[in-house]
Amino acid sequence: MAKYYGKKVLQEFLNPKNIGEIPDADIIITEENPVCTADSPPSPCLLRLYLKREGNIIKDAKFKVQGCVAAIAFLSKLTEKLKGKTIDEILKLERDFLLEELESGIPENKLSCPILNVDTLKKALLSQKIS
Repeated sequence: MAKYYGKKVLQEFLNPKNIGEIPDADIIITEENPVCTADSPPSPCLLRLYLKREGNIIKDAKFKVQGCVAAIAFLSKLTEKLKGKTIDEILKLERDFLLEELESGIPENKLSCPILNVDTLKKALLSQKIS
């Protein structure tokens, strides 16, 4: 893993997509990491992910976050990837699928952050799944 932020991570951080709220969101996921380390501010890291669903397809995704460079870059990329996917497709995603897209440009001390994986997203979607 990287020791410093990679170029793709910094590009996503400096030009994040899908920041904001969806007022009539079908799914709202909230995550908090109260134990951000001293070398990993801000503490606590707070996330709210808004999803708009049409049937079993995610039509829109936005986020609000108080977090570090890695969290903002990850959520920007994640919201782009969720749009147009079915819930079943999202549930099949590997835990760290975005790390490859970000060219593993997230420092090792950031990888334990719960916001940087899709486990919470999958749990929320399982409770919302439409057959």
